[in-house]
Formats: sequence, C-alpha cells, structure tokens
Amino acid sequence: MSQSLPIPPNEEERLKALASYQIMDTLAEKEFDNLTRIASHVFDAPIALITLLDEERQWFKSKVGIEAESTPREISFCQYAIVDGETLIVNDAQEDERFENNPLVTGNPNIRFYAGHPITNEQGHSLGTLCVIDEKPRSATPEQIELLRGLAETAMSLIECRKANYRLEIYKRFFDESLNLMCIVDMQGICREINPFFMKKLGWEQSQLLSRPLMDFFHPDDQEQAYARLAKLNEGEPAVEFENRLRKKDGSYIWVQWNCQPDPAAGQMFAIAYDITPLKEKNAALHEAIHHKDIFLSNMSHEIRTPMNAIIGFSDLMERTKLGPTQREYLDAISVAGNNLLAIINDILDLSKIEAGKIDLESKPLELKKVIQDAIKLSQSRAEEKGLRLKASLDMDAPEYIMGDPTRLHQILVNLISNAVKFTNEGSVTVDIEVKDRDEEHAGLCFKVSDTGIGISEEDQERIFNRFEQARQPKEVLFGGTGLGLSIVKMLVELHGGYIEVESQLGKGTTFSCYLPLPIVQSPEKPKATDVDTNSTLKLSGVRILLAEDNKLNQKLGSFALKNNGAIVEFAEDGEAAVEMAKKQVYDIILMDLQMPKMNGYEATEEIRKNLKVNTPIIACTAHSLVGERTKCIEAGMNDYISKPYTEAVLIEVIQQALREK
Repeated sequence: MSQSLPIPPNEEERLKALASYQIMDTLAEKEFDNLTRIASHVFDAPIALITLLDEERQWFKSKVGIEAESTPREISFCQYAIVDGETLIVNDAQEDERFENNPLVTGNPNIRFYAGHPITNEQGHSLGTLCVIDEKPRSATPEQIELLRGLAETAMSLIECRKANYRLEIYKRFFDESLNLMCIVDMQGICREINPFFMKKLGWEQSQLLSRPLMDFFHPDDQEQAYARLAKLNEGEPAVEFENRLRKKDGSYIWVQWNCQPDPAAGQMFAIAYDITPLKEKNAALHEAIHHKDIFLSNMSHEIRTPMNAIIGFSDLMERTKLGPTQREYLDAISVAGNNLLAIINDILDLSKIEAGKIDLESKPLELKKVIQDAIKLSQSRAEEKGLRLKASLDMDAPEYIMGDPTRLHQILVNLISNAVKFTNEGSVTVDIEVKDRDEEHAGLCFKVSDTGIGISEEDQERIFNRFEQARQPKEVLFGGTGLGLSIVKMLVELHGGYIEVESQLGKGTTFSCYLPLPIVQSPEKPKATDVDTNSTLKLSGVRILLAEDNKLNQKLGSFALKNNGAIVEFAEDGEAAVEMAKKQVYDIILMDLQMPKMNGYEATEEIRKNLKVNTPIIACTAHSLVGERTKCIEAGMNDYISKPYTEAVLIEVIQQALREK
C-alpha cells in the first residue's frame, strides 16, 4: 500500500475511551458471540468479527470462521471504517487500491468482500467494528447494511453494560468488604441497605437495622445537629460531613464521622461512617495532658517566682545602698543569677503560650532606634568583658517610628544578640537593620545579627530552631542554655508574619536574618499631664495601701518599696483578713495576692466588690503568669495585674496608673 494509514482525528481521546472499558484481551462472552453468529448468518459470510483497535493491533473480541486472535492494525480494513464513522463496504478488495496489496488479501484469509460498521459510543469514539468477510467478491443489500448497523449498536450497548456491571461488581465488593460503616437510606432516613461491617461494629442483626430510621441509633444529644447538617442536602449541597455518637446493641456508643451524598434520581442517600472513637480518646487524653501541663507550669511558676520576687526585689533595693567593692560584686552575681533563672522560666511559659496559640501581639508606637539601643544595652557589659566590638547600623530609609509589640520585639532582638555574644570569643557582633520594602504605611525590616564566633555546621542549621535543641558543641566548650531561645524567636517572628534565616560557617561566624513587616507611625502622642507627680521623690506620698500577701519576704519587700515612696501600708495575711480590713478602712489601693490561705485573691475580690460594694482599685500581684491570668483577674473585678517578680519601678508605675484612672 502506497497511501498513508488513516488515523481518527480524536485518536488520543478514542484510545482513552477504549481503555476505560477494560475489555481488551478478555475472555470470550456468549452475548458477543451471538452477534457475530447472527451477522455471519445474515450475510451468509464465512467470517464475522467484533474488532477493537488499540494503538498497534486489531483484536477480536468475538470471531466466527477464523483462528487468529488479532492482526496488526496497519493491515486492518477496520481502521478505515472507524475514521469515516459510516458503514464501509468493499465489494472486491483486489479492485480497491487501498487493499489490493494487503497481505490479508493476497494471502490467508484471502479477503475479497468486506462489510463493517463502527462500534461507537455516545461521545463519538469509535472503538472498533462489527464486520463480515467473504473470500469472493459480492455486494450487500440495504437490509443487510441496516442489520449490520443495528448489530454494531447492540455490541456497543453490551460493552457499556459490561462496564456498568463491572463497576457495580466493584462497588458491591467494596460495600461488602469495607472496614467502614456503610448504609443506603431513603430520603425519609429509613435504612434500606447495610454493609456487613456496620452490623459487626454495632452488634445489631440485619433485621434489627433495616426498615428503621437511622436516626434511632444516634445519641439523643447529637440528633438535632445531624438533622441540621442533613438538611443542607435538600438545599443543594453535594455532600455533608458531621460527627456523632452511634449506639451499639450493648447500649454503649462509638464516635463516627459521616460522609453523606444524595442520589435524588434514586430517591436515596449513600452514607459512609468512619470510626473515630480512638481519635476522640487520644484527643481527650491529649487535652487532659495539656491541662495537667498547664497546672504544673502554673504551680512551678508560682513556686519559683514567689522567692524570685524577694531575691530580685531585695537585690534592687540593695543596689541603692552604700556597698563595698566585694559586696557589690556579690550583689551583681546574685542579680545576674536571679535574672538568668527568671529568663529560663519566662522561656518555658512563652513556649506554652505560643503552642496554645494564646499570645496576642500588642501594637504600640515605638522609636526604632531606641528599640535597638535597649536590646544592645543588655549585652553590652558581657561583650566588653570578652573584648568584643558590639555595634549597630540603621538603614537611612528606615522609619523613625513603627507600630509593634515592645516586649516581643525586644525579646527577639535580645535573644539573637545575647546568643551572638555568647558564642563569640573574639572579633565583633554587628546588628544591622535594613529596609527590604517600604510604602507610606508599612516597612519590611530585616534585622541582621552577625558575629565572628564559632559558627554552626550545616547539619545543625537544620535543627537549631527545634525546641530543646542546640548546635552541637566541642566537649571542651560548654555554653549551657535550655535550647528554647531560637525556637521561641522563630515562632514570634512568624506570629508577626515574618521569617528568620541563618547563614553560618564553622570557625568563621554566623548571621541571623529576621524579616518583619511592621506598620509605620509618624510620631507618637506625648503622654498627657496627670495629677500624679512622677518626678517627685515620694511618688506615693500619703497614699493608703492594703497589701494582701501571705509570704513574709514579699511583705517586707512590698513594705520597703511602698514606704520608700511615701505610701502608708497595712498588711493582710490572707483573703479573709483583706475583706475584713476593707470593711473597716477606706484604702486608696489594694494589692491582692491570688494564692492565699482561707480565701484566695479571686474570692476576696468578689466579696469586696459584690457584698461590700467597695470600688477601691484592686491590683493583682501574683506569681502566676500563664495564658489568661490577666483576663481572669479583670473578670473577677480587679483593675490591673502585675506578675512577680517585679521591680519597684514597675510596681509604682502600675499603682500610679490605677490612681489616675480612679
């Protein structure tokens, strides 16, 4: 043959359609064989075939009068029929230039006459043909051609039915063998079909489930929600999901998650339920563990912060007294140790808050230069001790003021700078602030902290942001630390919508780059003048204060700090005493510890507010500092909250603010 072989214009889609029927190379089937026998009889032809054409061959699904299973596609007559899409009649193949040299014509089976009609699906894809062949030239009558067309259409119907039956078989096998609960209910919610696992899981017999409302087996408390979700199907949703408890025969319940899909044409709904009882139990155990963890952290915080308040507070007071060089050295050591311990506690609590997703970032006007200076100041003395140059540079395009959380920005920078100083023995630590992008309202700032320290290996760079992990250090060099700092920094940066990166080489140094998108503010408002003289030596002169505190050391500390500022201080050693004293005496301020014997701070505050009707500002002074503590205090009727340990300056500031708002 000299002409090119015919290829249907939709060949790619045609081959995909053929594959979807999964019929190639299947065993003989009686229904198809009946069609070829009829075709052979109608045409009185020795050969009749149902052919299917894939990419390389013409395969015979059914055959009469031939032994071969297939032939190469390039010599098939049927390839011409599937291109035209109409009945192909070849009266004498030897007289047709398309076939005169075809090996099927010049050799066995010596084709002279051919009549074939395409087997075509509804999408217009011709899969093959139903054809008849004879060894002698002849013609076909219109009636024969019409019958051939009808037989080809019947063949296509059989192929479609075969596909549907196969799908149905697969579905039934899936339904019967699934390890999930499956059922079919009518639109009134009556069970019409239940799979074996449904019965096995719940312990009910088939007769006890069928023809009953599925809702009968739902926990009473879950039915209203289930009705509401299922109603969405009537509103046009293609599927709904919900959870509920399903009653077993023994009266117990399991938790399941439903996926329900309607079949309006059949007037029914298919529902599959996944047993999520183990997941519910794990979640409950997890919540219980988290609850116990929070209680532990709360107690730990209280038990450590209470003596820490005395240590840091009295250290602060001692710094104002006349001390010798040795005493000053000892006091500095106590102060450093106390603040280091406090930093560890704060890291643990911050981690708990961030994990719980309960950190709300403040937004206050901040002077960018001051933020950097304050952060550097805390590491300055340590850098000088090690002979390091600690320097900073600020991009000329950087805004003067930004809106941000002063505590968290300070925490990010201090952590990065102190780490750099900690792991650098010679050279320098540099803080650079670069503007990556900026418009009138926002600035994308990159805070870079670079050092010439020991560096971090590539392997360790992947793990340093993991909690409780540090870069591996030489045995002879131990730096200590909890391994929480960088983890907390990363989480805080991401809370701001930013990111942090690290570049480092062992023995050459490290650079942490922290990108933060921050709002720009032009100039913060100056504080309004108040009646309280904050510059006076006696900042609380004549202010009558009730200090409810059961710890003797913290009583002394509070007394010194308040009396040094001119306040008149009285003590209550528990909540009951505080209530009695508030009943007899009018105070300007009440400082209320939360954890006290007989009556705690919450109970005492409620009693003062509800029964005594006293509106005196009450400030919570507590060693508890977990998530939600401030909110609990405000809801109990307190005006403000201060966490131990606190400095004298912080205490006085909070009291003055309460007096201003009184």
